[in-house]
Amino acid sequence: MNQTPKKPFNFLNLAFILIALAAYAYIFRRLVHFENWRSFALPFDHLQKSGLLVGGLLLMWIANLSAEVKKWQLLMRPYHLISFRAGFQQVLAGSVTAILSPGRVAEPGGRMLLIPRAHRETALLTTSLGGFLQTLIISIIGLFCIVYTGRSMNLSFFSCWPLIFYYLILSLVGVILLITLYYLSNRIPFLQKIKGHLFQLKKLKPALTMKIIGWTFIRYSIYHVQFFLWLKFFDYPITLLQFIWLAPIYFYIITIIPSFLLADVGIRGTVSLFVFTPTPAQEPFLLTAILCLWLLNVALPALLGSIILVKHKRRKAHCV
Repeated sequence: MNQTPKKPFNFLNLAFILIALAAYAYIFRRLVHFENWRSFALPFDHLQKSGLLVGGLLLMWIANLSAEVKKWQLLMRPYHLISFRAGFQQVLAGSVTAILSPGRVAEPGGRMLLIPRAHRETALLTTSLGGFLQTLIISIIGLFCIVYTGRSMNLSFFSCWPLIFYYLILSLVGVILLITLYYLSNRIPFLQKIKGHLFQLKKLKPALTMKIIGWTFIRYSIYHVQFFLWLKFFDYPITLLQFIWLAPIYFYIITIIPSFLLADVGIRGTVSLFVFTPTPAQEPFLLTAILCLWLLNVALPALLGSIILVKHKRRKAHCV
């Protein structure tokens, strides 16, 4: 009798689970010691007064998705024209596969399902390029704020050197790897195919690339406005100047830490407690603002995207 071979133990999944448990345990411990829960309901006692904030948050949510759609349209323009409506659906579909994968690496998968087969490989490249540009902007601004806040707190410029050194080494290794692969591409058939696809990115002219970077930065800025509005909605005491310097650090850290659905909220909450260093009485307000930001920008698009993918699958089933 043939026995089914056992699957090898996945240490990566175990690591993600342990990270998730540690993050949630830390937050739970913080909330257990919070005593003034009655004050937590204050923001909801004056919803009429906060009507402008609620309206602003909804507008920012629409603006955030619209900016991503515009960036997606520009990325695909030289290869395949996408209407705003189709682009909106593709971005939402990408949110489904992104939320279920570590570091959102599977985001192109959802978008590719709604694109003609002839353009799917190109869509994979352009989505990856868009993600790279977004990470680059978050990293540059985040590192700058880390260095600045370190100096403003009377710390040496080199107090941040381990993080900067790590980032520079990682970038150098990436560049060396890309150059090596480029020179090996003529000898390896698989790499020849990838090289052929990479050459397609030459269709993205400098002027078009600058527009893509512009929309990436706009979306990055909208995300900050959303976060600030959520903090104000829950009466979290932070000045605009403090937020301008601390928020980029928060977004940078959660970007470089790989996470997946189970750990995402816990990691974001834990990082926020370290970056914003609230008092015990302020922690629930900060954590709830983080949760609302995640629900609006990650969970809700994924929910809407799953509906779109189900409808797409049913339409394909009817056509067969």
